[in-house]
Amino acid sequence: MKMKFDFLFKNGTNETFEQPITEENHSAVLEVLETIETSMREGIEACIIFEKEGHGGHYVRMSEVVRVTTDVIEGDSR
Repeated sequence: MKMKFDFLFKNGTNETFEQPITEENHSAVLEVLETIETSMREGIEACIIFEKEGHGGHYVRMSEVVRVTTDVIEGDSR
């Protein structure tokens, strides 16, 4: 299973990140969702990091985000 995050930035750019959900990272994925919700609702500054296996990661500064859409993708988490 994966969690898909679609971000729309203030400059009009769209970016999509997919995060596999495993038993090991389940609570971390929930924490990311909570951080996004709090940041969007209350305007709190936050930076979210989506790690890429063996290649560093992507940083999302929530102050630059206009909209976030999330979806759960069923199936293999690879």
